[in-house]
Amino acid sequence: MVSGLVGKCSVKMWLCLIIMGLVPGWAAAINVTDLYVATVRVTDRSETARNLAVANALGVVLARLSGQQEKATRLATTQTNAARLVQRVGYVAGGQLEVGFDSAAINALLEQAGLPLWDRIRPATLIVLPAALQAMTEVRATVEQAAKDRGLPLVWSTAESSEQFSINSLGQLQTLARQYQAETVLLVRTTTGEPVATNLRWQLVFRGASQEVSGGVEEGLNFAADQISRYYAVAGRQTSRQILEVAGVDTVEAYAGALNYLNSMLVVRAVSMQSLQGDVVRLQVDLRGNQETLRRVLSVEQVLTAQPSSTAEASSTLSYRYNH
Repeated sequence: MVSGLVGKCSVKMWLCLIIMGLVPGWAAAINVTDLYVATVRVTDRSETARNLAVANALGVVLARLSGQQEKATRLATTQTNAARLVQRVGYVAGGQLEVGFDSAAINALLEQAGLPLWDRIRPATLIVLPAALQAMTEVRATVEQAAKDRGLPLVWSTAESSEQFSINSLGQLQTLARQYQAETVLLVRTTTGEPVATNLRWQLVFRGASQEVSGGVEEGLNFAADQISRYYAVAGRQTSRQILEVAGVDTVEAYAGALNYLNSMLVVRAVSMQSLQGDVVRLQVDLRGNQETLRRVLSVEQVLTAQPSSTAEASSTLSYRYNH
């Protein structure tokens, strides 16, 4: 029934089905919005306080895009005129300043600094809290804000608590992730038995491996974002050209949808058509990164699904099917 519906759905509806978990076996993929916007606290409305807030906002945006918090923060501190990167700025409720940066200028800054670039299409991370923290709304709000600052999409467990799993429950946690259509699990434990969110143990289960770190909410979310981005982010200053064959492009709308999808990716610099035979379009894609970079990013959302290449250039040509 789902497959019949998908055949008639638009790309937008297809993405909704993925995110809602109606397509079994696929992790939820989130298109992270507002990558270039940050909201930070400001002490007052003086020029000095405003300039400091803009600099802090720049650090948030650079960390969110590069996936590397420490390096991004250092880069932000070297920008003596961060205002030149700003596209819009305004005060919002709660004594905060919302700063929107110019995307092209930020991307260029990251490239010049040799920092990586993490695409806007990102896998979901399942977060599992101890029972004592699940009832604390302020903990959830703090976690969500820290995740937003890092551009880390979260899915919350609804029936599980971290007490149900030991540190060695790797297989169980991977199964749990699949149940929630997530790729990664972030398990949180208290270190003292008390329901406090300042000193916690964070277990990250990602791509078959388990890692731990201790600290507060920001430390835990920063650790998770740093580790996940290292797999998906594009290496700084690396560029390449890739040939991509896309099947299933059987209408003008499908052709436009496939190109629009590729062009929306931060790792893609430019796309041009080389040929069209039947429902297979052959594209030249100029990339930030290399072939493996493109494979990894495309694997997150599965709008394009990998298939065996039909050409003799299998090693240099990627073959995909467009799902629409």
